[in-house]
Amino acid sequence: MASRLPDQNPNPVFIVDAAGRLAYVNTAGQPLRTLLERSEDEGVRADLLERLRTVAVDGGAVDVSHEGRTIALQPVPDRGEAGALMIYGIDVTTVRAVEQFPDSNPNPVLRLSRNGILLYANPASSMLVAGLGGVRGELLPGDLAERILRACAVGATVEVEAANHAYELKPVDVPAFEFINVYGTDISARRAMTKLPDQNPNPVLRFTPNGELLYANA
Repeated sequence: MASRLPDQNPNPVFIVDAAGRLAYVNTAGQPLRTLLERSEDEGVRADLLERLRTVAVDGGAVDVSHEGRTIALQPVPDRGEAGALMIYGIDVTTVRAVEQFPDSNPNPVLRLSRNGILLYANPASSMLVAGLGGVRGELLPGDLAERILRACAVGATVEVEAANHAYELKPVDVPAFEFINVYGTDISARRAMTKLPDQNPNPVLRFTPNGELLYANA
């Protein structure tokens, strides 16, 4: 089995046989060997092996920590041997950091796939997403996905209205991880300032900080 996997692969590659023992570890995987094995004679740790076998069926990866880094282990059933697993490792430390940061952002942050599917929405974006009718795992409704993708391509922004608020959405491509982050700003107050003065029966003036008159309503 090992002969099919080039040892020059820069990412960790493992093969676990049907008995739960490491049958192959490439050079890049050697530093992680102790994370998987109880010992060379006892095979892969039972708790980790169970998780890997479950994930191999359902799809996904198992994260493990090593020297301050996060390594995602993606198991795939080995067609050459029933019960065996081929496991591919990749350093996802930066990816996990990017995933976690938006949760603490007080402004809306969305994450879209390259074709406009909503992958993630931070807690601050709940009102925006609900107002738009967005559903995680689905394409953004209407033409919004297309508008955001066009704006992303040219470095522009998109304005939307949701839940009686106006938002400016700034899409930023993250090519390293093949998704698009969308940063939202509530511009309801800004819109009110620019639209309502003309209808105000009282005088409304707008000045620059140095006293230059920018606007005077009727």
